[in-house]
Amino acid sequence: MSRYPLFALLPFSDHLKETGDGMREHIPLVPRSITMKKLLIILSMTLFAASAAFAASAVDGEALFKGVCAACHGLDGSKSAGGTTPLNELDKDTILKRLQGYADGTFGGEHKAIMQNMAKKHTHEELMAAGTFAATLKRGK
Repeated sequence: MSRYPLFALLPFSDHLKETGDGMREHIPLVPRSITMKKLLIILSMTLFAASAAFAASAVDGEALFKGVCAACHGLDGSKSAGGTTPLNELDKDTILKRLQGYADGTFGGEHKAIMQNMAKKHTHEELMAAGTFAATLKRGK
């Protein structure tokens, strides 16, 4: 038996077997080729799980827009909230710049306090996701 019994349980480890004449024989627990395949499979599965977890953590801009923004801007972005240009008439860059401006206090007209408070409640990632979705809402859709 190996001097380190826990190490001997690892699939890539070898252990020593006592032979009848007092000698020790090296016996691999798993052939090296199988070990490499298992290692690659485990690594692939780990990377897949990590990428799935990352994807699941991404912000759903459509859900955020429909749950928060649509109350004032309409589900199709056609409402002129507070006298502003409807979102479905703006391009993506304009929407994202305005959201960033509300968040940092550098943009806004008469009703900017409302949007500034909304922007403070959400992360930059959430604002960008909602803005990106809003940019897909074009007049006549």
